[in-house]
Amino acid sequence: GLCSAEGSTCEDEPSGWADSYGDDCQSYESYAYCTSSGGYGSGWNVDWWGTFDDYAVGGRSAATACCACGGGQEVVVMLPEGEQSCEDPVGPPPHCMTSTTTTTIKPADTTGTLTATATSASTSAHETSTFTSTSQIIATNSVTISTTSLTGTITTST
Repeated sequence: GLCSAEGSTCEDEPSGWADSYGDDCQSYESYAYCTSSGGYGSGWNVDWWGTFDDYAVGGRSAATACCACGGGQEVVVMLPEGEQSCEDPVGPPPHCMTSTTTTTIKPADTTGTLTATATSASTSAHETSTFTSTSQIIATNSVTISTTSLTGTITTST
């Protein structure tokens, strides 16, 4: 079976095909000229009209060009984001993000400084972001100084 991020549909091949009389795939379907397995339908008069190949254009008859007649081409299509699964075996769709966070805390050194650094990286199909937050607390007998800085980048692609 197909994975949950994609489905398939049939498209007439070549697109816009019509036979030598001007009948297109939609006509073959609506007038029941053919069956879905490529046979002659109830609307086709073999005795008077002959075979599908008698009306072929570019080497293609309705039986090979039209989805309604068992021909055409199967095309894989991506489903809308809300219908895709993040656990897709082929890889997660673009709306699923992977994120990692790393936190490092250095012990207080001899001057009484405590430094904590957290780095977070997220990646999706169209965006990569990395942020680093650094907090520093300096404590002495009479004063406590706390500083926090946040640096980051977001890279987008289309």
